[in-house]
Amino acid sequence: MPMPGTATVPSRSAVPRSVLVIIENPAIRQLVGSHLQHARLLPILAASAQEGRQLASEVRPDAVLVDADSPASAAWLDTPADEAQDEETPTLVLSSQMPDADAGQPGGARRRMWMLKPFVPREVVRRLGEQLGPRVPAPLPPEKATLRLGPLELDTLRHEVRVARGHKTDVISLPRAELELLRCLIEHQGRVVSREQIIAATWGPDHTVDVRTVDQNIKRLRRHLDGSRGRSMIQTQRGYGYRLNFGALGVQA
Repeated sequence: MPMPGTATVPSRSAVPRSVLVIIENPAIRQLVGSHLQHARLLPILAASAQEGRQLASEVRPDAVLVDADSPASAAWLDTPADEAQDEETPTLVLSSQMPDADAGQPGGARRRMWMLKPFVPREVVRRLGEQLGPRVPAPLPPEKATLRLGPLELDTLRHEVRVARGHKTDVISLPRAELELLRCLIEHQGRVVSREQIIAATWGPDHTVDVRTVDQNIKRLRRHLDGSRGRSMIQTQRGYGYRLNFGALGVQA
C-alpha cells in the first residue's frame, strides 16, 4: 500500500482529466474539488471567471464546472469560446433555476448542461463523467532526438540540453529523471503541467513516486538551466504544477 504523500502512477493514457471549477464560495469550491479528486479527476480551482480564463488558457481543461448564481463566476458563461476554451469543452452549470429552453446551447457553440441547486457532489461528479465520456487514449507522438523551445534545445540521445544565453550557448549534461522531466515541460509548449502528469511522463506507470520528488527534481533542474538569471525558466503554478516561462527570451511571457 502506498505511503501517505505518494501517488500511484497510472499509465500515460490514464493521466487524470482536468476539470476547471469556477465557484466563488471557497467552502463549496473545496468540497467539489475533493469529490473530483476522489473520482480520479484533477480539479483546477478558480474563484472567478477572470481567474478561470487565466487558468484555462494555461491548462486547457477537459471540462468546466461553473456556478451561475454568483456574478463573479457566472461571467464565464459570457466568455467567447475562442478566448478561454475549445467550443467542444463540456460545461456543467450549477444554478438555482433552469434557463430558457434554448439557453443551454447558445448558437450550438458549447456543450452545456444545467443542474439545479441544491446539488449532491457525487451527482455533480457523475454528470461530469457522462459529459466527458470514456477516455480514448491518444496515440503517442513519434520520438524526436532533438526538441526545441525558446532558448532550450534538448538532445535526448546525448542526455544534454543546450541553453542559449545571448551570444553563447551552454551545454549541460542531465541525469535521466531531469531529462525526462524537461522533455515533458518542452512537449507541453509552455503550458502548465500538473505534478501527476510529470510523474507519469518521467517515472512511468510502474513506479510509486512521492510528489515531493517532483519538486526536488525541479529544484535541481532550475539550478542547471538558470545559471545567473534572476528569474527562473521554470514557473510554479501554485497548487497545480509547473511550466516553462522564458519571458523576453522565448514564447511565453
